[in-house]
Amino acid sequence: MFAKPLTFYHDNRRLIVVGLLALFIGLPLVAVLHKKADTVTLTAEESAWLKAHPVIRVAPDPDFPPTEFFDSNGEYSGIAADYLALLQKKLGIRFKIVKLRDWAEVLKKARQREVDVLAAVTKTPERSEFLCFTKPYLEFPAVIITRDTYAGPLNLKSLAGKRMSVKAGYGARYYVITNYPNIRVDVVPDINTGLRKVSFGMRDALLENLLTASYYMEKEVINNLRIAGETEYVYRMAFAVRNDWPVLRGILDKGLNLITSDERDVIYNKWVPLNAQFLLINKRITPPLVMVAGLLVLFVVLVFFWNRSLTRQVSARTRELNSELSERCRIESALRESEQKFRVLAETSPVAIILYQGEDLVYINPSLSKLTGYSKHQLMSMKFWEWTDGDAQLTVKAYGMARQQGEPVPESYEAKFRTKDGEQKCVMVSAGIIQYRGELAGLASVFDITDRKRMEEELLRANEDLEQRTEQLTSLTAELSRAEEHERRRIATELHDQVAQTLALSKIKLSSLQLSGMNEENREHIAEVMDHLSTSIEEIRSLTFQLSPPILHEVGLEAALEWLSEEFQNKYGLLITFRHDNKPKPLEDDIRGALYQMSRELLVNIIKHARATSVLIEVFSMPGNVAVRIADDGIGFDLSKKLFNQGNHGSFGLLNIHHRIKHLGGELNIDSKPSRGTIATLVLPFSIDITESPWEEFHAD
Repeated sequence: MFAKPLTFYHDNRRLIVVGLLALFIGLPLVAVLHKKADTVTLTAEESAWLKAHPVIRVAPDPDFPPTEFFDSNGEYSGIAADYLALLQKKLGIRFKIVKLRDWAEVLKKARQREVDVLAAVTKTPERSEFLCFTKPYLEFPAVIITRDTYAGPLNLKSLAGKRMSVKAGYGARYYVITNYPNIRVDVVPDINTGLRKVSFGMRDALLENLLTASYYMEKEVINNLRIAGETEYVYRMAFAVRNDWPVLRGILDKGLNLITSDERDVIYNKWVPLNAQFLLINKRITPPLVMVAGLLVLFVVLVFFWNRSLTRQVSARTRELNSELSERCRIESALRESEQKFRVLAETSPVAIILYQGEDLVYINPSLSKLTGYSKHQLMSMKFWEWTDGDAQLTVKAYGMARQQGEPVPESYEAKFRTKDGEQKCVMVSAGIIQYRGELAGLASVFDITDRKRMEEELLRANEDLEQRTEQLTSLTAELSRAEEHERRRIATELHDQVAQTLALSKIKLSSLQLSGMNEENREHIAEVMDHLSTSIEEIRSLTFQLSPPILHEVGLEAALEWLSEEFQNKYGLLITFRHDNKPKPLEDDIRGALYQMSRELLVNIIKHARATSVLIEVFSMPGNVAVRIADDGIGFDLSKKLFNQGNHGSFGLLNIHHRIKHLGGELNIDSKPSRGTIATLVLPFSIDITESPWEEFHAD
């Protein structure tokens, strides 16, 4: 590990001499002790594990010099590579180097357990989900790199509101966005890109570790940059092992303990640039360090013997830690199983599922590919709104971005898109917000509602056609009603003027004949015929009034309805009360006849279905309208179920009345409840405009 720069300066030769003496005396003893401890002692479990796993796959970061990288010949090089070579020699492990495209792919393969070990990685909460870490073997600070036009030292706090580049996938990015949210972080694919963005003024600063930054600045000869400050964030490089192999982590820790300080210094001096060494350890303080090193050697000798007495306690504690580690591994395994279950559920769901973060898609399930016709690769290259169509893109983008900012937006909405084949479809999008890898992300379910929308449109068209046909039928019914009324009136007139008159004349002549000389038998026959004629004349008169009572056209609506009330009361035994307001009601014959016939049909319905004992009929004026109200004390009915449900308790007649009166510009109002009777009100406009008092002023007794 690198020591932090010291702040004191001395040139005391005595101290140097003392330090050197201590160094020369202590080093031989330490060498003997070190040689004795240079052999790795593995447990039976560790030895068996290594035998069962002869090859360990290691995936380096291909762009992390001088810590680790691939040189021009494609060979794995750097500080981590040299440490790995020492471990391979000391532990007898065979490491296989797996060359991947970039650091993002390295982390992805590690998460999927397609590689086993990462050689130089900093521990973060996110990585700890799938990796376990050895103790750090290399430490160096993260530094702030700016253009040389920035004066004075800088720290992360002073960069609030500035644009700072950080390499994708590095732990420093997680540290900055967590502790300094006011810094505008720009993720770059590699260090060289980040340096050039700062050099060209596209970004204000770059956050990178001291070693890598010094390496690239020296290699690329970028002269207008400088290291403007050191941050509190420290890169602590360790080996990371897939977390279902905790045994290997323990083996690597034992191997790291065997690497001597001399071996570490050789690796350090080989790879660390001189300018970085100067920043890490100021050479002006070398003599005091020699003295301190000598004293430390003596101290280490004493500590070594003291530690021997603590071995048993350490062993006991190690067993406890191993037990805790096993329990943690069990819990992590259970979590992985749970995650696998949810993944299987998402992968097999018939509903399309989308996970997006920022503008990018993070995950899609196979159902989205089936829905859109695009491959998974094609969809993952799109922004999360680009698979939608036209104006829907603006809506989906606005909702998605606002949702990630915590703003209130609809949880469900409709959108349209075109499949890869050009077919337009409609979907219902239901979305929410979740935490994904430490940041807010949107999770959406996409339902195909194309068939439902098509059915709704077809149903709407069918309803429109039905309404049009109903209107035509109503018009035809009205015409038929008028023709029927005219025909009734014609028949009634003919019955009254011809048949009734003929029968009446026959009765008169028979009466004259009866008065002439006749025997008793003939007079009885004539009397019987006269009785039949009288009955026929009464029935014809009644039929004439029911078909089209002359009183309707000669006297008016009120007189006709009053006569109808008396007829129904006499014929069916109902108690019928008739009232009217004695106000003029200017109506054409067609309107008057329609009101009469509809009132008659309502009375017939009461006789057939209501089981009523009394009925009230009222005729009154309303502003610009005439109204006929017919109320009964019968059994009533449920309006929501039976009013216009054809075939139920005479409701076909009500439906017919409803359409006829609507066609004439009026309305039928029904107020009914089970066991509480029914009130039906017919309202039709006057034939001419007159000023009338509001109908609320009329109060029936």
